[in-house]
Amino acid sequence: MVDRDPDMSAGGFLTLDCTLRDGGFYCQWDFDADLVESYLDGVDEAGIDFVELGYRAPTPTGYFGRYKLVPDSVVSEIVASRGFAAAVMVDVKDLVGADGRVDLDTARRLFAPAATCPVRLVRLAFRSPQAAAAAELTQFLKDGGHTVSHNLMGISKTTPEDRRRLAGSAARCGADIVYFADTYGSLLPEQVREIITNLRWEFTGAIGVHCHDNLGLALANSLEAVRHGARYVDGTVAGMGRGPGNLRIEQLLLLRGLREGGSEVRLGKLFACAARFEELKARFGWGVNVAYMLSGAYGVHPTYVQELLGERYSFREAMSTLRVLRESGKGSSYSEQELARALDERYQFEGDTSPITALTSLRGGEQLSRLWADSSRVLVIGAGPSVGRYRRELQGFIDATRPVVLECNHGRSRWGARAELDVVINLRRLRETVTHTGAPQVPIMFGRSVVPNDVVSILGSSDVFHVPCRVTPGRFDPGGAEITIPADVVGMYAIGLALRQGARDILLAGFDGYLADDGTVSARSLHLQQEMQGFFRLLREDLSRRSGVSVRSILPTQYDIERASLFAYV
Repeated sequence: MVDRDPDMSAGGFLTLDCTLRDGGFYCQWDFDADLVESYLDGVDEAGIDFVELGYRAPTPTGYFGRYKLVPDSVVSEIVASRGFAAAVMVDVKDLVGADGRVDLDTARRLFAPAATCPVRLVRLAFRSPQAAAAAELTQFLKDGGHTVSHNLMGISKTTPEDRRRLAGSAARCGADIVYFADTYGSLLPEQVREIITNLRWEFTGAIGVHCHDNLGLALANSLEAVRHGARYVDGTVAGMGRGPGNLRIEQLLLLRGLREGGSEVRLGKLFACAARFEELKARFGWGVNVAYMLSGAYGVHPTYVQELLGERYSFREAMSTLRVLRESGKGSSYSEQELARALDERYQFEGDTSPITALTSLRGGEQLSRLWADSSRVLVIGAGPSVGRYRRELQGFIDATRPVVLECNHGRSRWGARAELDVVINLRRLRETVTHTGAPQVPIMFGRSVVPNDVVSILGSSDVFHVPCRVTPGRFDPGGAEITIPADVVGMYAIGLALRQGARDILLAGFDGYLADDGTVSARSLHLQQEMQGFFRLLREDLSRRSGVSVRSILPTQYDIERASLFAYV
């Protein structure tokens, strides 16, 4: 690192850029090498004081790229000819064992003494319950000569007394900096002032701020913090970060440069780099929208919004689910169980739905059994591109073997099967099915107990069957009063339906997987892949308790499931 005295940084505050660490959630920290070089040159020229180079943690399972766990050797290479100092983050809970004690042996492996370590700032991120562990870890790091910050997560969910206690703990264990993170993006400037006042009751060291942009206030809140004595301000290039994103570091530096007469901040390379990150933004979709604004106003963790946005749910369903999470008071930390519960209850806030029993075309279990009669073979058709590629062969297979066909969500493909059902489990997909086809040409199997009012009359001339589903993470049970599935995925429900109806030979087509052929993977694709792979593990457990029942994919698949070939039949 070349000489740059952070205490002399222009504008009255120090800047810390955490793009590689915080933004890495979208790309598994697998940034292109040339983009990273452009980024490092940009933040260096702009005079940013600290750059956060990933985490320090025990090695996690699964794939992650170079910039999640950056070793000292790489840190040294990065800072050798540049003017910024290196920071790293530790999620304190990663270093706490089952007994609640800090794993100091692992901490020693992660951090050499400061005299031989290129990292100049160690940031400990934690919530209030981990304060004692953070204090113990701080004392270990301070004994090694490190500069340490306490990064208080979820600050808007704490009381003034909580903040006083956390500030006192930081002071007693020797923390150099106390950061507060607006985890939910819900703070207003006047609350920022109050938080700094509360921390100052017990802590006299430097204060830092990390703002999320749910309400569009990341810049205003950061500046308010500086006006009231904050010394450190976080940001990321193009605001890259989970959900609504963070303070845009280039916006902050531009404003500071203008206030300083434009002479002390050089931003040309950073702006060019930000334009490249905008391309990532278009791909990954972070940034402020109505859903993230509501999550900020409601104090709901942004990961819920990430799970709700996309193709699976309608906008209204997402908004209703966020409202359920707010009403429950349990949305401040992400939990698959809480999301599943909220999704099951989301229709209580939908004002334009009717019970499925309002459908005059609703058919009963006896009629479903007749539709299913004389066929123990079921073909479940998903949405993977292999269905289009092998459509002619699939049609030949259906004509020759006459299975029951369960097609997930489509509503447009007609196979001419002896028994064929469009399988749907959420309102958005039901609306799409009806919109594409008008009155559906084949019966619909719907897994929810309410239907949108605007499709009731259209469905009146079509047969609709109903077997309710329930989402319970980690559980698959097709045999109860409801079909219980681990995630809100129609393919899981369709397989459960086939088992429930007594199918012995269940064949899958279009269950291709979400990983790209070239080996690249986004965080979203990896999540969806793991979600389905987890389901297939539960399915294998269920099949192990059955005799003479098989589930096989007859088209190419990335999943760890039994396989057969479509061409063995045609």
